[in-house]
Amino acid sequence: MDLLRPVTHASLSNWEYMEIIRRAADPKCSSNLENSVSTIDKILDHPRLAGHLKGLFGVKGLQHDEDFASLIESPLGSWQAKVWDPAVGSETFNDFCASLSKPFGRINAAAPEWPFNHTSRMVTIAPGLKVDFAIVNYANWIKKHVVSRCPSDKTVEQTAPPNQTAPRIISRRLTLEYESKICQQALIIFRIGIKAFPPGKHFVVPSMPNITAVNALGDFDLAADRLAFIDGEGQFAYQSISKSFGSRAFAVDPWRPNTPHSAEYANDREDTILRPFKIIPGAVHHWDEYGLPNLLDEPADIRKIHGEMIEFVTEWLKDWKAPEKD
Repeated sequence: MDLLRPVTHASLSNWEYMEIIRRAADPKCSSNLENSVSTIDKILDHPRLAGHLKGLFGVKGLQHDEDFASLIESPLGSWQAKVWDPAVGSETFNDFCASLSKPFGRINAAAPEWPFNHTSRMVTIAPGLKVDFAIVNYANWIKKHVVSRCPSDKTVEQTAPPNQTAPRIISRRLTLEYESKICQQALIIFRIGIKAFPPGKHFVVPSMPNITAVNALGDFDLAADRLAFIDGEGQFAYQSISKSFGSRAFAVDPWRPNTPHSAEYANDREDTILRPFKIIPGAVHHWDEYGLPNLLDEPADIRKIHGEMIEFVTEWLKDWKAPEKD
């Protein structure tokens, strides 16, 4: 059995997902996001100013600050859509990052190189309220790509880092309490007579997931014969064998901290034919899932992992025995 995508560690917060993106993204993009989010959190602390900020993002009437924080998190999940093959991959994250640094109006063309909140980067959005032009660009991106297309059914629920003073690219308002609210509300709705997630014959939505029971099944140490773990790591300029893919920057898999390949929590293990334990340099999320009709047209590291997968599955099949006929 070959598992390419699932994580083995159940977590209530999974703050590491966004931390991976923060560390691995283009440094200028990460800096813009960190400083923008920090500024936004401070403005939200002042209800009189919060309305102007939300209006900038096209959601002036949005009541709850946590919902606003969740809204502006939207583009970050597109990180995992980066793929070596542009035919199936997405440039959304790269486009979003590039938009944050794009000068407009009276903003000097050199502004992206100046420190965040530099006087010449500031834009007045309401009387007595100025913000860095990166926040204005952030707002314009959200209005164009998210607000204008609501409602959306795709979410990636992650919380902010537990250390309130740590650098972050999502609001500190995205807490476990907030992210779990949808489940709690569903239970309340059911109890007042509206069907949401009604109790089933064998299961019911709990007040909080029992991750201990899940992790007891193996967690970071989960292993079995003919079970492969394949993840990505590293950041570098990826040069494809096929010139059509060009040279592009990729980075790490945000799900890796919840797998046996976790550099933070898991023990290293041997890579064998019976229990493959593979890393794809520069890969983001399940890059081995994609391929080309001619393996020779694939980038070197993708061609390598596909060759290794063919090798270990071929060996596994040698252990197969036809069932005896009655």
